[in-house]
Amino acid sequence: MTLLELRQKFAELSGRYDLVDPSDWSDNGADWFIQAGQRWLDRFVETSKSIARVFKDVKAGDYCVTFQNARSIKEVWVANKMPSVEARVESNRTKLTKKDMSWIRENYSKPWRSQDQGIPLYYAPALLRMEPKPNSLNLEDAQGIVGHMDVMFASNEYDYNGILFTPPCDENFMVEIIGYFYTPKLSSDTDINYWSSIHPNILLMAAFRQLEVFYRNTEGVNDWTNAISSEFTTIEQDVVEEDITDIDQMEG
Repeated sequence: MTLLELRQKFAELSGRYDLVDPSDWSDNGADWFIQAGQRWLDRFVETSKSIARVFKDVKAGDYCVTFQNARSIKEVWVANKMPSVEARVESNRTKLTKKDMSWIRENYSKPWRSQDQGIPLYYAPALLRMEPKPNSLNLEDAQGIVGHMDVMFASNEYDYNGILFTPPCDENFMVEIIGYFYTPKLSSDTDINYWSSIHPNILLMAAFRQLEVFYRNTEGVNDWTNAISSEFTTIEQDVVEEDITDIDQMEG
């Protein structure tokens, strides 16, 4: 179902026609509950589409990448940036070891642009938030902290996650980030995503649950949560079945 179709069904099943414009079914508040329900679903259950990959091109001297919609990062890999698809098959791929920021700073204490370059070996979640924001500082204060910042991020850092990797690249690489990501947001009438295409009924149930949350109706919230949990039983069984396929003995 598209967002427009979801919005129509939301109004029909909930009776909340005040949250749409009945003349053309445009949004008048319904989308907020649909989007909130989707985010809750992403956190509430693991599906076969919960894990995603992000690919970022980096060049010599780079030491960080940023990306959106991440919930948690599980693995980071780098591979030589090769000139053709055929050559990529032969490229070297390296899995980076996760370290915390304190370890990174203790072992790579020079300013980032002065670090010895090489094949990245380690990564840490980047600290993108700064208070006050860089663009609110006067020029003298901004210049004074530039050398101490791992990443200067002047955009809306709240929408982004990032990683730092060390040592900085000595050539062009492809960085691959694997982790749990939120499902793409439904914003235009024709938009679809995993929940709207495969489980539109569950997405609507989650939207109705969010409606009850903001009415502080505990019983309604619990009823919808239980109903959604019942629907998830078979989804989780599918994920487990996929995980155990062709695994006929315990490792160890």
